[in-house]
Formats: sequence, C-alpha cells, structure tokens
Amino acid sequence: MQLSFAMPAPELAPYVSLYYYVFFDYPQIEDFERADVGYLRLMFGGHGFYNYPGGHRDPDCPVMLLGPATATANYSITGPLNSFGCVLLPEFWGGIVHADADDYANRARDGVPLLGERAVALFEDMKGMRDVEEMGRMMDAFLVPRIRQLPEDQRAVIGKIGDWLSCLPIPAPEALYAACDLSPRQVMRLANRYFGAPPKLLARKFRALRTASRIIGTRGPVPDALVKEYSDRAHMTREIKHFTGLTPRNLQINSNPVMQVTLHPDNFRAEAPWT
Repeated sequence: MQLSFAMPAPELAPYVSLYYYVFFDYPQIEDFERADVGYLRLMFGGHGFYNYPGGHRDPDCPVMLLGPATATANYSITGPLNSFGCVLLPEFWGGIVHADADDYANRARDGVPLLGERAVALFEDMKGMRDVEEMGRMMDAFLVPRIRQLPEDQRAVIGKIGDWLSCLPIPAPEALYAACDLSPRQVMRLANRYFGAPPKLLARKFRALRTASRIIGTRGPVPDALVKEYSDRAHMTREIKHFTGLTPRNLQINSNPVMQVTLHPDNFRAEAPWT
C-alpha cells in the first residue's frame, strides 16, 4: 500500500486543498467510503462500481468527478487500485468547473464533459507515474488556467458558512442566516450549490465526522464527553454510523487504512472539516 500527499499551487488554495496518490496492490477491494468532500480522481488502475444511497450505481471512469457525500457509499473494485486525486473545496464548484456541487452530490461521474478533452490527455501523461509531487505540478498546470473568480457576494457567503461550520459546537442554522443577512432560502441555495447540502445536513455531517475523528484518536471506551452534542449515546452512534458506515467501537478497531489516516486527529482538520 502506498498513500502519499502533496500541496497544490498557492493560486489553487480556494479550490483544491490537497493532492494524493494511492496504490493498493489487492486483487479485489470491497469496502465503503465515508461521507466526505468532493474529489477529482484519475483512475489509472482499478475498475468497478460505486453504490450510493437511493439506488445509484456509478461505474468508475478514467477521469472521475465525485461530489460531496452525505452518506456512505459502498464500492467494489477489481485491483490493483492506482489513483491520483484532488480534494475539492467549495469554490471548485463554479470557480474551476461550471457545475453545482449538489448536482454531483452522492454521485461519481465522468469529469470529461466539465473538464474537457485536455483532461484525457493529462490522464495519459500521468499514467505510470507514482511521484505525487510531480503529478501535482502537472495538475497545477492543468487547473490554474481554468480559475474563474466567483462573485464577491457569493464568496462572502461561502466564508460565512465556513465560519459557522468551524464553531464547536455548530450553532443552529438560524445563526448562519442572521450572519449572512439573507433569507434562509437564499442561504440554503448557496450551501447546496457550493457545499452539496443544506445547512442543517452539513451541521449533522461535520458534527459526526468531528466526533468520529476524536473516537479514532481515543483508545479504550468512548468517553462520555463526546455524547454532549447528541441527545444520548444511541443518537451519537446512529449519526456516526450514517456518516462513516461504522459504529464508534468499530471505528477504533475495524476502519480501513484510508479512513484511519484521513479521520485521525493528526490529519483531520476539525477547525475546518469541509477542507
């Protein structure tokens, strides 16, 4: 197994938070992905399907665009898995591609219609490489010329949503609406467009992922203090299982290596979980 990371060019800071390269030399991979942000993935090796809630069954493709997920997705891939990916930030939707995050939420789709045939050439150029830094520089050269500045008023609301989600605990959505000085409907529309879900669902998702991160970083019994943001322990367990696919105890002992790495407190940015 190889999992390595690189930082995008500074110009891409509002759009892409991280590059990664992953190689799993397994003949068959049956697992699931937690609720997460969006991804652009180049699939050099590993072919199969992603099964999303609601009955959507999306096949992999060479240039794959995954929207933000609000539930776990099962996948079945014939390996070895060999992939380069970009972790997408809210401004990617509109700032790099002309699409809304909620149109891609909980789906894995072909990215070529949005990114153009040059994405296919990039895929071919990067195929066979394993140096994530060099691959990242090639992705920089592809993405930077595509940057479009979003309207300032929309960027301001994205920032307000980010500030709201950074609170511990996350306040009720009414606090966000007041901070934005917009109607709830306007804020919900922008949250869907850039974050892939309305504020109430975003709050549930990132609350559960923060709790899951603290659980993965804890040895032994799950502390009672983690239950404070939930009505009771059973409620916490249901929410964590919905957004990660695992109960709190199974997070500690049965989560896959990628989940262990990405949710571990050393790596998971609790102060900015949408990144």
